[in-house]
This record gives sequence, structure tokens and C-alpha cells, in this order.
Amino acid sequence: MLKSTGVSLLCVITLSGCVPASVREQRLPTYGAAISMGKCSDARAKLVLEESFDPLFLPESTPFLKLVANVGDSSDENAIRKMWTLAEERGADYVLVAPTESNLAGTVSSYWGFGVSTNQLVYARSITGVCFRVRPSRHGITTDETGLVLAIDDTARKSGILEGDTIMSIDGQPWRSIGRFPSAREVCLLGKLVGSSAQLVWIRAGTGRMSGEIALQANPPTHLGLADPMQYEPPPPPSEFTGWNN
Repeated sequence: MLKSTGVSLLCVITLSGCVPASVREQRLPTYGAAISMGKCSDARAKLVLEESFDPLFLPESTPFLKLVANVGDSSDENAIRKMWTLAEERGADYVLVAPTESNLAGTVSSYWGFGVSTNQLVYARSITGVCFRVRPSRHGITTDETGLVLAIDDTARKSGILEGDTIMSIDGQPWRSIGRFPSAREVCLLGKLVGSSAQLVWIRAGTGRMSGEIALQANPPTHLGLADPMQYEPPPPPSEFTGWNN
């Protein structure tokens, strides 16, 4: 009998950390207050891409919901559309979407036999969006995340605050952001109507602590004039169950 001899090569591939295409929601501390006040108009939520928008065309707004889309095998455009649809369902006035990022999702381990194995890092693409509610009024002051005043309109200037001052609080609520999304300040501003006032406290170099009253102004929904960067595709209607087929 003729016997064949040889060596068999065994390859076992183990996948870990695979991420399916989906959108994850994270409610911010402002969520309840933002949802309770409703949208600024009956218009559909606007899609705004961070890489191409001009902040001067956006009204003063409060973030209330963070969305993270795991792109998976889908295209970036399809993932963004899914986020846009969810933003509309959650009642956002607009959703601001950041550029795509690549994050470590896991490893692919390959076993080749004879005690030999290799590991390869796997990266997944993700896209982050933030849903915003347009506030009923605006204060007219632009600051950085530390509260440093960068720009002031004529109405806000009447309070006595100047560029270069650092705002400490508004109506007793801390102005400075803790993390990316401030909460107490934003909830405070959501409740301010046009014509109402707020008490500001700020620090001026060489002078120290100062305070003044600021009048809240109209906050036009300027975002409605922005062109959508892609076509909106509403979700398909839910299918109706008509019973089992015999």
C-alpha cells in the first residue's frame, strides 16, 4: 500500500471587537429641559457638517443629545443619514456632525499551527454628531471654553463687559464648561425669554471681580437658511403584521 506523508497546515482565525453599523445615543444633562420646550419651528432638523459650516450662520443653541455612529461596512454617507434621521425623530433643531474618526475596535488573531500565531489590530470608523435645541433668546457674547470673552454685540456691551474679560457665572450658574458639554449654564439659558435679563459676573485683569445685567435678545433661527449637504431620506414606514400565511 502506498502511503502519502506530509504536513497539514491548520489556520484558525479568531475575530474580536467587530462593530456592526449602528447609532448609539447619549443623553446630555440638558436633555429633559430641551425636549420639554419643543422645537423652534416645524421645519425638519437641519444637517450641519462640522468641516464645512460657518458658526456665524448658527443661532445660539444648547446641545442635548450625542450620537455616535459605528460605520461598519456601510458608507460614511449612509451612516450620517442614519444619524440625521434619528436626530429628526428626537426633535432636534439641527445636528452637527464631526468628521469620521478611526478607533481601535479589536484584533484579528490567526493561528497557523506549530505554535505560531499572529495578531492584527482592527480599526473601526465612527462618526459623532450632537443634536441641538435653538434657545428662545440669545445673550450676544462669544466665549471660549474657559469663559474668556472673544466677541460682544452692542446690546451685550451695555452690561459693561469687554473683550478679554472672563465670565464666571450667569444667574449664579457656573459659566465655564466642565467637559465638552456644559449643563447648568445651558439649562439656565434655555429658560430665558426675549426681553428677560440675567446677572453676569466676570473677572477683568487688573480690576478683579465685576458684575452687570444683560438683556436677552431675539434669537432668529438662522440655521434654516443653510443648504442640506445631502438629500434627506425618511425611514420606511413600519410594516403591518397581517397574520401568518397558511
